[in-house]
Formats: sequence, C-alpha cells, structure tokens
Amino acid sequence: MKELIAADERLNAISALLLRKLGARAACVPAPNERVGLVFVGNHCRGSTFKDGLSIVTRR
Repeated sequence: MKELIAADERLNAISALLLRKLGARAACVPAPNERVGLVFVGNHCRGSTFKDGLSIVTRR
C-alpha cells in the first residue's frame, strides 16, 4: 500500500495522513480487485478532485 500511495501524485501529497491511518496495513499488498478505502469524505485538502456534473442533472 505504501508504494501505491507514493506512486500517486494526489495520494502522495497526503501520505503522512494515510500511512498513519493504515498503520501496519501500509506494508500489505491488496488482493486482486480488493478495494481499500483511504478517506471517507471528499475534501480539497485530502486530494479530492471535484468535477462539474451539470451534464447529468435530471429534472425532478
């Protein structure tokens, strides 16, 4: 996990936060197709990218 985080520009920027949260699990290799949640909320200071979704808005 540590190497995957370091290889991603956005995740690497907050690696101290992520590695502290993962603890010993940071040394583990995820299983094929395993999803590992790193953050539970989108936030600019946590590396999130916000995209314009106006094209998919539907009328109520």
